[in-house]
Amino acid sequence: MKHLKDTFKSAGPDFFKSSDPSLLYSLKRIFLEILADERCGQLCFIVDALDECDGNLTELVDIILATSQRYGVYWVVSSRKLSGIKMKLDPHACIIDLEENKGQVEGAIEMYINERVKRYDPDIREEIIELLKKNSESTFLWIHLALKRLDEVPDEDFFDELKKAPKGLKAFYERMFEQISQSSQTAADLGLTHQMLAIVLTAFRPLYLAEITSLLQIPANLEALLHRKESPDIFLIEKVRG
Repeated sequence: MKHLKDTFKSAGPDFFKSSDPSLLYSLKRIFLEILADERCGQLCFIVDALDECDGNLTELVDIILATSQRYGVYWVVSSRKLSGIKMKLDPHACIIDLEENKGQVEGAIEMYINERVKRYDPDIREEIIELLKKNSESTFLWIHLALKRLDEVPDEDFFDELKKAPKGLKAFYERMFEQISQSSQTAADLGLTHQMLAIVLTAFRPLYLAEITSLLQIPANLEALLHRKESPDIFLIEKVRG
């Protein structure tokens, strides 16, 4: 914390709220200072979905390589196959291709399922395991979502719900959207739900509830209203947007 406090004291409380590009370089400097601190001991960082990095992916990969070589930091990284990432990491990293190690993946899936279903009655446990393995298509997220859904249903409906669970992640998501539509009491509720999902999916960062509320109050025909410019409210929206 010392390295963060020093920067915080010199730059002020608004330092970490800044949108200035130099903030990233300052954070990188702080990060390297922390790694150089002998009190940190051995460090290991886990980065999931490296390929989904919205910023400078090349720079991030360079940081991973530089810190692992200079400071002895361990990095565990997951990513889809991207030639640029693989070419940079290949000479220095131990790369495990999940497609080439399908047996190990299935073994990990089985261990995960066995751990998650321990609390169920042994008489039905094997059937649960088989259904989960059959429908999950070797996807951890599918199993997590399915079991989370099953936690919400009464015990007597457990098997029926599990058997109805769609096979594969895409079909599972489609089923979830259908359930949202069915649970909405009115068309207005459904429209509001769709608006909220659209806002969350397209936002650059996670939003506070107050921000989502404000965005929901913006009229759907905003572009047409902006061209009319007939009221102070429209002028204010245009000014804020500009």
